[in-house]
Amino acid sequence: MRHPNFEMFILFIIIASSVSLAIDSPLLDPESPLEAQLTLTNYVFTVRAAAAVNISDHLSDGLSDGLGWPL
Repeated sequence: MRHPNFEMFILFIIIASSVSLAIDSPLLDPESPLEAQLTLTNYVFTVRAAAAVNISDHLSDGLSDGLGWPL
């Protein structure tokens, strides 16, 4: 898929996720608010990235039956 807004969205997700991972550290207190926020953002980024890949895959292949076979 080559839509500029989609590409910018994916680029934003990659950069924001990278910054989040750079801030994360195994030395952080597991009970700290920062650790809780980083865990939440990691889940959000994972779901968004998976959704974007899924949407991109379905739109690039056209309609399919879920197995990659065009209808």
